[in-house]
Amino acid sequence: MGRVRRWSSWNVRGLCSAEKRREVKEILKKAKVEIIMLQETKLGDNRYSTGELFAKSLKLCHAKVAASRSAGGLLSCWDSDTFNVVDVILDQRFILLIANVPFMSSTVVIGNVYCPNYVADHRDTFSKLSDEISRLGYGCFLGGDFNSTLNPGERKGGADETDSNFWDFAMGLNLLDLPLTNAEFTWFSSRNGGIWSRIDRWLISEDILQELEGINQSAECWGLSDHRAITLEMWAVDFGPKPFRFYNYWMLGDDFNDLVKSWWNSPLVAGWAGASLHERLKSLKNEIKKWKGSKGSGLTERISILEGTLQVIME
Repeated sequence: MGRVRRWSSWNVRGLCSAEKRREVKEILKKAKVEIIMLQETKLGDNRYSTGELFAKSLKLCHAKVAASRSAGGLLSCWDSDTFNVVDVILDQRFILLIANVPFMSSTVVIGNVYCPNYVADHRDTFSKLSDEISRLGYGCFLGGDFNSTLNPGERKGGADETDSNFWDFAMGLNLLDLPLTNAEFTWFSSRNGGIWSRIDRWLISEDILQELEGINQSAECWGLSDHRAITLEMWAVDFGPKPFRFYNYWMLGDDFNDLVKSWWNSPLVAGWAGASLHERLKSLKNEIKKWKGSKGSGLTERISILEGTLQVIME
């Protein structure tokens, strides 16, 4: 089994108090997650720097959306040593990270989503989110509080009704909903004798699952919020950086030797000797790739000629 990756999504219901931030930070540190998606931070423009300081205290990069009138607010944090985030899309209801992930063969979208409480507003949110993901054209991981149930049986103590807007959104993008391994519900309210729902989850593109050795999502313990944090665990085979392919016969060509001599006599890169050598070797790799490309342009024709010659000899 490959290395276990852990990502977490959590509606924390506010990060305004220092005590709450401390407790949330300790919980997340113990969980050892690489990505953290927080919803309902309730940090408005006047508390905007609080989210930044919170992310820095975890030694993580971040993207944030301010709350509107003390409602909502999003904060996404990630380990820059693990993820190369090439772009960020911010909306009042979602944050999309376009990132290169070491255990995926192509770029992916990692989304932090908070849908409004009112079902009447869901269509606009899902429509806008669907349009952005379709435009980007990458597979995606979406974590968040969708304020909707997707399947029958995900609500107890109230009307067990699914949201057709949510269903159409998930089906339209080929998003799969993995079952929770350890719980039925993720949110609780004491009103009307008690209401339980599964409205927090991760949704994953179908094609992404083909690259993973294993994956599951589980709910963390009840605690600081009326929502449970949802942790996504993935097992991926990580072979490390792809090796540079080199064939010894390349050295038989005079032009290859000239290429290496030209590189060796090129100006040195300023700085520490180790870093300078590293940059020079990178430049040599690029030059060899260009040389190999020019040599390979007529490779098919040469192979055909050699095969014809061999056929004559064999006859």
